[in-house]
Amino acid sequence: MKAYQKLLMPICFFCFFIAFSCKTKKVVQEPKLVPVLQKQEVKTKNYESEIKQINTNANQTNWYCSKAAVKYDDGKQTIGLDLEIQIEKNKETWINVKAMGFINVARIVFQTDSMRILDYINRTYTSASYNYLGNFTSLPLGYSQIENLLLGNVLYPLDIQSTTVQKNNNGLLVFNQFSGFKQHVNLNNLFKVIQTHIQDSVQKQSLNIGYSQFVTENKNQFPEKIAIQLKSDKQLNIEMVMNNLSFNKKRDWQLSVPKNYKVNVF
Repeated sequence: MKAYQKLLMPICFFCFFIAFSCKTKKVVQEPKLVPVLQKQEVKTKNYESEIKQINTNANQTNWYCSKAAVKYDDGKQTIGLDLEIQIEKNKETWINVKAMGFINVARIVFQTDSMRILDYINRTYTSASYNYLGNFTSLPLGYSQIENLLLGNVLYPLDIQSTTVQKNNNGLLVFNQFSGFKQHVNLNNLFKVIQTHIQDSVQKQSLNIGYSQFVTENKNQFPEKIAIQLKSDKQLNIEMVMNNLSFNKKRDWQLSVPKNYKVNVF
């Protein structure tokens, strides 16, 4: 059970957020998951039309529901978890976390301005704004990153000033910068995200997200498999396999806090 206690916080923050909080001076080799621009040249072209195409073709749905089998591997231990996920677009995301299919680990709700975590293992309830994540990571985080990760969209917005686009036979390679981070995104010919790479050039840490095994729904392609790789002084791998995807509201969720739970507000 202690192993699940250790894993709970990374799962609450979708694991990859915490990687950028680790202070390290170890140099990490450039990951090979995503082709990287050899160098950043002086920008001479405006890619407004390409950015518009990417945004227009992003996966959209009012409701998203799925179950997910999660495999966590940090090199020392491998842990499996089961998630039940429900998203109401641009409003909130509910996640129910279980171990071994029947042990309740946590219930989490992400809303546009805050998040709430009911920790069944430690009997605590935490309510916090996204500013609270600044204690763990320098990566700017908000509700949109939660949705974008699960729906298979570009994690951070592409702005005209810093975005560069390269075309190839397989689709597009997009590069932009924000708040000291570099974001590289591979998109296929339908402008759907295949891979995302984010590099913290100061702390020499990186995040890779790979999407595969897509489910087509109207003009959308939702990933059934999400592979997350973190590199800093250590390497962490998380694999999420989605199943039972549906795009209608499943049920009304509730977050009832037992009286004997410790309450934390940040």
